[in-house]
Amino acid sequence: MFSRLKKNRTLRSLLGAASLFVAGAPAVAEVAPKEPLKITQKEQSQCDALIKEYMPLCEQLEGNLPYCYYGKTGNMTVGCGVHFKDFKELDNLTALKVTPKKGHVFSLENKERLFKIANADWTSPNTSFKEVASVEIISLKACGGNCPKNTDKKWRNSIILMPSKTLDKINKTAAEFFVKNAYEHHRNLFQLPPSVRLVIVDLMYNLGVGQYKKTYPKFQDAINRGDLWEARKQCKTNNERRDNTKQFLFDSALLSKDRYLSGSPDKVCRELRTLVGKKKNICVTTAKEPLLWLVIDSCTKGNHSWYMCQSKTHWAMVAGKKFSE
Repeated sequence: MFSRLKKNRTLRSLLGAASLFVAGAPAVAEVAPKEPLKITQKEQSQCDALIKEYMPLCEQLEGNLPYCYYGKTGNMTVGCGVHFKDFKELDNLTALKVTPKKGHVFSLENKERLFKIANADWTSPNTSFKEVASVEIISLKACGGNCPKNTDKKWRNSIILMPSKTLDKINKTAAEFFVKNAYEHHRNLFQLPPSVRLVIVDLMYNLGVGQYKKTYPKFQDAINRGDLWEARKQCKTNNERRDNTKQFLFDSALLSKDRYLSGSPDKVCRELRTLVGKKKNICVTTAKEPLLWLVIDSCTKGNHSWYMCQSKTHWAMVAGKKFSE
């Protein structure tokens, strides 16, 4: 089934390496630049498309919490693991400081309820929630003080909630920063398969730009050379779930390249899911993570389309060359 892939090494043996690492907590700890990165209009358009592609994956890997909390590093965090105080352009966005009624607590595990409170029309006198005593509108730069930790499940004090528009802006700003840094560091970024671009961005997002540059030289070298097999080996961290996902994204690119002439995008998606289903002791499976696998399927279809486009461009250039001769 994987004739061309097997000439190098089997996909089965590579998938086996994905379950050997201990889980760790993700973190976004990179400080925003003092000046915006300068890129052309075409590059900006490519970066914007990549940001849009990365956001669903980022939300699945990081979660998306609508309240302020202190992460493992002690930084004020919100949304998809964003240290929003690193991004000064967000200072004037507004949040809600919500105080509970006496005897009531906020369930931090009930995100749907917290989103409802955050998105309610608090300008209307008819808006009320049984656990809410009062709501104060504050700016992001005023956020701080007594907030829950990332391990807390309930909170009895005032909580800072982000309306969806504010949260979307925070998450997008962080993603934009890391996408632009990924492109600045890897000028061949948009010459790589779509899912591989996402792996690069996610590594930077997870580790921070400085730590990425310092601790992953072999991965960076493989990416710059376009060696996907070597890059796949060199992108592991200490987060099992995230590592497995990166492996699947690489497998998606490699499998799509091998099968784009003989199989539809849906068939390639099924083959990737089947491969994962045959491997035991993998924490990310199609049954356990259906939303994540919808994102991976979308990446696989993007890879398939990208390889077809590359093939058409190649043969058009060959035909043009022969015609000119």
